[in-house]
Amino acid sequence: MIQNYPVLLPMPQHLKLTGGLCTIVDFTSISLDYISPQSLLFTAQRLQDAFIKHFQQKITVSANKYEDSDHARITLRIDPRADLKPQGYSIQISPAKILVEAFDESGLFYGVNTLIQLIQFYRPSSDRTISTTSGYLP
Repeated sequence: MIQNYPVLLPMPQHLKLTGGLCTIVDFTSISLDYISPQSLLFTAQRLQDAFIKHFQQKITVSANKYEDSDHARITLRIDPRADLKPQGYSIQISPAKILVEAFDESGLFYGVNTLIQLIQFYRPSSDRTISTTSGYLP
């Protein structure tokens, strides 16, 4: 029986809750991993707004990849070679990072909206954590 699963719109075809936590630290940045990162700014700004609303935390957006494993980081990536269909996305949340990967820009937008819903559902009232999950919507 499925209990404590968030209601997500659209509902991913696969969702696995792993029970861990991703702690959001004060130096979290959004990294745009795409050949044309400026086309992802609107989507990244939606995620920035969610962090301000739910964590009272401003996060930066950069077209650079961050390799600093000491800080949680968020990567928004478009990769048409990924095993996803058009408008499909995958979200992977680990203790150290959040990766939203999509086939195309539409898929990334849907993936970020799902991540925002997960933040709303799992955000503890006194902490900056998100439950670890993985899922995809092909």
